[in-house]
Amino acid sequence: MRRMIPEETRALVRAARAFAVEQPARTWAEVAPTLLLAAATQALLLAPVPLGWKLPLGLLHALVLVRVFAFFHDVQHCAIFRRSSVGRWLVNAFSLYFVYSPPVWRSRHDAHHRRNSLTNAREVAGQIPMVTLSAWQRLDPSARRLYRLFRHPLAVAGGLFTYFALPSWRAFRAQPRRCWTAPVWMAVPPVALLVVAAWRDVATALVAIGLPLLVSSMVGSYLFYAQHSFEGVRYQEREDWDYFYAALHTSSMFDMPALLHWFTGNIGYHHVHHVNAAIPFYRLPEAMAAIPALQRPALTSWRLADVRHVLTRHVWDDTAQRLLTYEEADRAAPGV
Repeated sequence: MRRMIPEETRALVRAARAFAVEQPARTWAEVAPTLLLAAATQALLLAPVPLGWKLPLGLLHALVLVRVFAFFHDVQHCAIFRRSSVGRWLVNAFSLYFVYSPPVWRSRHDAHHRRNSLTNAREVAGQIPMVTLSAWQRLDPSARRLYRLFRHPLAVAGGLFTYFALPSWRAFRAQPRRCWTAPVWMAVPPVALLVVAAWRDVATALVAIGLPLLVSSMVGSYLFYAQHSFEGVRYQEREDWDYFYAALHTSSMFDMPALLHWFTGNIGYHHVHHVNAAIPFYRLPEAMAAIPALQRPALTSWRLADVRHVLTRHVWDDTAQRLLTYEEADRAAPGV
């Protein structure tokens, strides 16, 4: 991929900055009905409704929570509710669902943005590791097993534990005073499960609390995973890394129906978000439509072929400029 020259970069920065302006009335118009919907679906799940009705309702609640998490994400980037402490408080209160406290999420996610998809960088918090072929060849068997475990499809499916709870706990272990909120947020979902099980019954607890948490975190984990590990991605090592090249070439556009863009808070416009994280979620499509440099992104989608590609390519060949399966990486390194 051709690198952008400084003049093009400056033009992109200026163009994107024009959309990094919150429209407070629109923020409330987008957020308030969703929070009310989340509260209503949760209340219905806790009400004495037949279990057969609660299963589809639990899935709807899970999708609404994905949208709520997109709000939480934008609050941490100061893209929405910049001047509304009430709005920030409301959204952060819903973050109790996600086992990730606001300060811990913010510090880890900011690190991801500062070093988006940098290869061979274990020290970059908040992102899923990606090794180059040469680094893969140097890994010992135990390191390979750990790497494969963290990128396994079951790790994505169990994102509530692998990509939310575990990093939050590790942050607390590393900096207990700074990250003291981590165990508090992590304790809320299991306590809620126990309380609802004692108040109603175990089935209600699982459908009203467990199912939405597992499904919403699985969808969120896959979105994050896929949007930095897609067909056509271009990774960089530290000495070559460039912020805007990474935004445009290691962040994808997730092609999905308008309804799913709504449920996912437009996070599918991921390359736009990485160009300027202060653009509110509702202005990402507008920015893409207005800025030519953002209109030719690499795409991924929910189609089976794209999902299969995402979940089977794990090693970056910086010579061939493509992602390899483990089998291809091993064949490229005979005897390793």
